[in-house]
Amino acid sequence: MSSKQLYFKTLSIKKLSDSDKETMWLLFEKYYLDIDKKRFLQDLNQKDHAIVLFDTGNGAIQGFSTLQRDCGVFNGRPYVAVFTGDTILDKKYWGSSALSIPFCSYLFKTVLSNPFKDVYWHLISKGYKTYLTMTRNTLCYWPRYDVATPPEILQLMDKLNHERFGECWNPDSGVIRFTHPLGKLRESVAPIHAEHLTTPEIRFFNDMNPYHYEGDELACLAKVDIKTVEFCIRRSLVKSVKTIGSAIKGLWQPIS
Repeated sequence: MSSKQLYFKTLSIKKLSDSDKETMWLLFEKYYLDIDKKRFLQDLNQKDHAIVLFDTGNGAIQGFSTLQRDCGVFNGRPYVAVFTGDTILDKKYWGSSALSIPFCSYLFKTVLSNPFKDVYWHLISKGYKTYLTMTRNTLCYWPRYDVATPPEILQLMDKLNHERFGECWNPDSGVIRFTHPLGKLRESVAPIHAEHLTTPEIRFFNDMNPYHYEGDELACLAKVDIKTVEFCIRRSLVKSVKTIGSAIKGLWQPIS
């Protein structure tokens, strides 16, 4: 029986069973159009880890986010960019901090294990809710409505997105448009209505990515350090006092 409460595990992709992957696909398919199972599985298998959310009652998978750490050197400084791939949470848990707490934990471990490298969160967003997860949980992020993106960040974003998306990446617009559709949100998932446009971040997202409903992705980047992780965790805990124990435990939970 479902408890409507969640626990998480951060797992190596290699440790996901075929049954896990099938459940993840079926959940993803509920919320996205123009997607292909073969491509979904290929993309999943290329990632390093997945944060997987399970119902505490029946153990069923209710959400996940795939992750990959990309390492390189930019302007003479080594970096690690945590790229978040396919992400979904079942509708009955929307509004919770179920995914943000384990993701903050993942960033925390990445910062601690790379003390001499710059750490970034690399996000692409075809929906305003995804964009808001970055704007509301980090301190230094781009692009944003109130501050111009620094030239060096534009250069780094160009490098990261060109390496990952090739000619689909447009550095002038900051948007990734795929030659062949790779998925778009169902109309009922995150539509932008007139009342949403009163929020500056949502209006900015809509202006920057006007064809998001066709599957275009806005490329985003956030600088991550201990202060950022502390801010992210504090924001998540304010949203859900019940998850304090899970958050503290999750900071030290090994990645399987």
